[in-house]
Amino acid sequence: MLHTAYKKETLFIVTDCPDEVYQEIYEVTNHSATEFAATGCYSNEGRKMLYSVVSSAEAKVLVTRVRKADPKAFINVIKTDFLEGHFYQKTDY
Repeated sequence: MLHTAYKKETLFIVTDCPDEVYQEIYEVTNHSATEFAATGCYSNEGRKMLYSVVSSAEAKVLVTRVRKADPKAFINVIKTDFLEGHFYQKTDY
């Protein structure tokens, strides 16, 4: 069984407060996220979606902190089986 620091999860966060949510991601993980423009199909309102890959341990902390930054955020956490590209592991939990 892999240690949770090596297990990765992908977060998709739909929010009206992308700057505040991004700040939480950066503070917890010390790495970045990608922001997409999004439109709610039901409401036709513009929103933002942040995408970030984090460790399983970080994901648990982030969900709580994102909820505080934006209580109306929609958060989807997906287990990531494979990751290719530059991903820098935070070493001090």
